[in-house]
Amino acid sequence: MASGGSDLSTRMSEEEKRICDIALCHFKRQKVAISHIIKVTFPFLELLRDYGFINNEMYEKSKESFKTPGSETEVIYHVLDEVEKTFNLSLLEALFSKDIMNSYRGLNDIYKIFKKVIPNIELFLRSDGEENEERPDIRQSLEQGTAPPVNGLSEQHHETQEINVNETGTTSDNNDALENRQRNEQCAHESEQEVIDSEDSKESSDGDVPPKASSSALKRKTGTMDFGNNSISERAKRRRRTKMRTDETVDFEAEILPVTCGEMVGMLIKRKLKRGATVKCIRREDGNWFTPREFEVAGGYEKSSNWKNSVCCGGTALKNLKEYLPELPGKGGMKKKLKKEEKCKICGDEGKLFSCSRCFSFFHKDCHIPPVESKRTHWICTFCIIKMSSRSQQCYSESEVLERQMVPEEKLKCELLLLKVYCHLESNIFPKIPHENYFQKASQCLKTLKDLDEIKDSLNKECYSKVEEFVLKVNKIFQDPKHNDSDLTEEEFKKNFKDVFAIQ
Repeated sequence: MASGGSDLSTRMSEEEKRICDIALCHFKRQKVAISHIIKVTFPFLELLRDYGFINNEMYEKSKESFKTPGSETEVIYHVLDEVEKTFNLSLLEALFSKDIMNSYRGLNDIYKIFKKVIPNIELFLRSDGEENEERPDIRQSLEQGTAPPVNGLSEQHHETQEINVNETGTTSDNNDALENRQRNEQCAHESEQEVIDSEDSKESSDGDVPPKASSSALKRKTGTMDFGNNSISERAKRRRRTKMRTDETVDFEAEILPVTCGEMVGMLIKRKLKRGATVKCIRREDGNWFTPREFEVAGGYEKSSNWKNSVCCGGTALKNLKEYLPELPGKGGMKKKLKKEEKCKICGDEGKLFSCSRCFSFFHKDCHIPPVESKRTHWICTFCIIKMSSRSQQCYSESEVLERQMVPEEKLKCELLLLKVYCHLESNIFPKIPHENYFQKASQCLKTLKDLDEIKDSLNKECYSKVEEFVLKVNKIFQDPKHNDSDLTEEEFKKNFKDVFAIQ
């Protein structure tokens, strides 16, 4: 019997390591999200110091750096980066302790993500929360003084079982030990399946209808457990597959997300998704574009009613990544049904569009500058307004124009200039990016567009007092080496600038 106990202890040790590897992988993925949640240092830094995760020097330095406005998120991320070097499950025990969770409510959502990939996570953390009170197996362990330690499954609990078996030698005790062993094996199996088959997830929440799982996933989930040599071999294979999946590091804040659905693999462009779920925002490696629903159907989920359940990124369903995805536009836009060929004049995408009552061009609300006033019945676009007002325009020197105050008339011209830049990038450059090195080229283009978005926001908020301030900001993008491959030239902008402002 002693040999069997040693065998079980070794297996539990291996299981702890596997769970720790999964937890570390997801901790890396959630560092940015956690950094945004921690808005005040107390009690977060104090707890990390008291538990020995950081030393006094780092505690004092981080607390001082936190006082600098705008640096809060970066400071917390640096701290998390440091504690990651010596990661173990006791860090999660501290992070998800009752005091910390009460102080930083957003961590409850992070905990749910960990619980999704490690369904039995309570077994691997010290039991002191309300959730453990709801689980009879954990409550019984607490009452017997055999709660699982911080670093994994309770070796003390299994040692107690072993002693009882040796002392009594009864068949019932042997059966109890075997049942406990099988239950823990089943928990490990379910945890592996949760990560391996995340795209086949049948979890339903917020009224979502679960998607139809693939037949192969159903077979795996309903198979019988076998503790023979073949089963060990299969478990080893599953662990290798799990490691391959969980070792993938995904930056959820990136503009392009790798997504999967069944056998389908693609790249989700957040900028396009922001325009609506009916926009073709997912690009496959062969260059074909799909709406989320089309991608879902191609992946084998024809009867699904919510693509957020079945389309996954980094093994996590998109419905669990809401904080990283753009908010989709609400109801509104065109009252009449759009024809297939009607697309936004700026980006060339379909979606919820608004029509100019003069030229009948279509625009997304936020593609136009300024944003479309959706409640107006007879709305006229910036292109038409400039066209109507430029008939009797006088000529000026460039220096005179740059010194002008940003009054509504000058602001309107700057808006037109920016619209021309957007139109060139989104309608001409972005759709024509070659298949070779697509991710790199597309990321560069999206970075340029994101920098332009900052200028657009400042223009909309009337942050520029003079025309020159706006021009300098745009020119700064042209001069940035990161935007050299954007096919956006300073000469072209200067030409448009002279035309719009009627410069001699």
